[in-house]
Amino acid sequence: MTRTLRACTLIVMAILAACDQKPKVESKAPQMFKQERDALEKAKGVENTVEQQAAETRKNIDDAAK
Repeated sequence: MTRTLRACTLIVMAILAACDQKPKVESKAPQMFKQERDALEKAKGVENTVEQQAAETRKNIDDAAK
């Protein structure tokens, strides 16, 4: 009985160990929209530049009005 229990335990452990070793598949999701994310980051950078230039222009106009 003890031998049978040990044999069954070893078989179950071997099956579980084999199931755990699945090949790692890298997710393509992060790369899927890389171009769109890059374009969005570039647009955010342009937006910041435009906002800074607008603030400088407003300041210059206010200074000239004084």
